[in-house]
Amino acid sequence: MKPFQQFHPRFPRLFPSSSRGLLVAALTLVVPLSAVGSEPRYPSRSDIPEWWRNTRAFYCPWENSGAGASLMQFKAHRDEGFESFNDLDKVLDDARRLGTSVLYLVGYWEPDYEHKAEYRPKRKWGGDTAFRQGIEKVHRLGGRVIVYLEAFIISRNTDLGRTKGPQWAMMDETGSHYSYYGTGDRFYLMYPGPGSDWTDYIVEIAARLARDFRIDGVHLDSYGLQWGWKDHNPAHPEGRDPESFNRGAVELVRRVREQMRKHVPDAVVILEGAEHTALLDVCDGAQIESLAVINRKPWAAHGRYPVFTSSFSIEEMGRILDEGHNLALSPWWL
Repeated sequence: MKPFQQFHPRFPRLFPSSSRGLLVAALTLVVPLSAVGSEPRYPSRSDIPEWWRNTRAFYCPWENSGAGASLMQFKAHRDEGFESFNDLDKVLDDARRLGTSVLYLVGYWEPDYEHKAEYRPKRKWGGDTAFRQGIEKVHRLGGRVIVYLEAFIISRNTDLGRTKGPQWAMMDETGSHYSYYGTGDRFYLMYPGPGSDWTDYIVEIAARLARDFRIDGVHLDSYGLQWGWKDHNPAHPEGRDPESFNRGAVELVRRVREQMRKHVPDAVVILEGAEHTALLDVCDGAQIESLAVINRKPWAAHGRYPVFTSSFSIEEMGRILDEGHNLALSPWWL
């Protein structure tokens, strides 16, 4: 019997209250104990680095409302004691209170979360130098850092949006650029196929982050959910064939991973959403909104894909771990 399974049946008696403090106390036991086991995880995926296969949780301190499906319901933001990227060791301390040493950073770029395009570390938090130094601190302390990238949309109100956005983005049958889920003209939806240089651009962003800052991975927001888009932009000759988008999306994910690993050999790429195994097979896992959604997937019992999710219930958190999945955690738990 695995250690977590020895403790989990006792949780209802030890922690009868649903108060957050008691949930945190339980969770602090759950994650380290559940990480212990003799059987290798995801045995069919030798392409996934060992450190990531053994990761049972990550901690996202900021901007949870846009951090991925499993975290959006835990809208919490913690920056107490954080003044610059040099304080990432303090963020690691918070993560370790919850039993993990893996940080997932969202909203780290200039000037704010809304401006998705260039992904330059915030100047008010020390810019490139402090970002590099903060990540070095985390690494010296035995932690890991993955960061957010948006692979599907860019903000129109950015340099990239104003210059390359219209050419690289997808259009509907009327010749208008698609809107992103009713957000009006805030974003462009990017085409990853021939005639658009979007894939080259976002691959280089990921490679730069690995090369310059030694990040351990990226979370590609939206990308595990996107499939079958038909693009009417006349600059994209194959766009009307949805399979062109699909092929391009798989190639984008594959290349992000490949190029990052030239600089950080054990870097990982994860997605928001896990709807298509063609995408999951070229990355290192995904975030999904709940255990119930995971269990509706045909691949759920195969033990092939590391997936991360969460719940407001300590009992369901236990089931997530018992069933071989992993936890996405926010400051809501602290």
